Amino acid sequence: MTTKGDFEIIREYIIGDGKDVAVGKAPEGNVRLEITHSVLTGESLGTNNFKNFSLDLKVKDFKEKLYRFVGTEPKYMELILRDEYKVNDICKLEDQEKTLGSFEPKDGMNIHIIDKDPNNFVSDLQDISKAPKPVISEEDYNKREGTYKKWKEENQLKKDNSSNKTDGDDDLATQEIEIKVGDRCKVISEDPTNYEERLGKVQYVGTVEFSAGIWIGVELDLPLGKNDGSVKGKKYFQCSPKYGCFAKPKNILVGDYPEEEI
Repeated sequence: MTTKGDFEIIREYIIGDGKDVAVGKAPEGNVRLEITHSVLTGESLGTNNFKNFSLDLKVKDFKEKLYRFVGTEPKYMELILRDEYKVNDICKLEDQEKTLGSFEPKDGMNIHIIDKDPNNFVSDLQDISKAPKPVISEEDYNKREGTYKKWKEENQLKKDNSSNKTDGDDDLATQEIEIKVGDRCKVISEDPTNYEERLGKVQYVGTVEFSAGIWIGVELDLPLGKNDGSVKGKKYFQCSPKYGCFAKPKNILVGDYPEEEI
């Protein structure tokens, strides 16, 4: 009969049976793995570091996907498959032509990336201010469909100049399109050079101390935000640093958006 070690017993006492909601279950033909890194901390990777991967991915292609998430070049990666507790090493993913499925990973297991880059450039990724921002010309932006500008042109509400509405009243009127905590959404920036569209989950709906009117707090899928759910010392919701943002209701589109790919 197999008995649990001290680590497992203590872990279950603290967080329950270990079945983290974030783990979930991957679609058929995929596996859901937790990504950790030898240089980047859990805070840097964020709370959303469980990702789905196809079991048919070759190791070399798997590394390319991880590169987009953590920034370590594939040639400098050493991958280790570990158990769900991140205690026991199961195997190294060394054969570049083997598929991920050949290593028999299970949902909830951990892929630990050991960064062997001698220059250690990945540490700079923790400062998002150094990351280049996408730039698009106004001409190209105007050609795109589904942008905020076109949505605004098509849905611009007529303003009654004789009314005494405040910004807060305007925001409440905007909420005729229901936005509630837990909704998947797209955050649209009015500035096309500043992450024009970002995906995430609504975590807060209501008034705030830093501005008038109704604001929507969103936990983003990727670290493209400006806060951790707090503004000027006031906590509105909980998320990892740089995964939180606030937007006016008019800049939030609710929909069945999939989790943003890394």
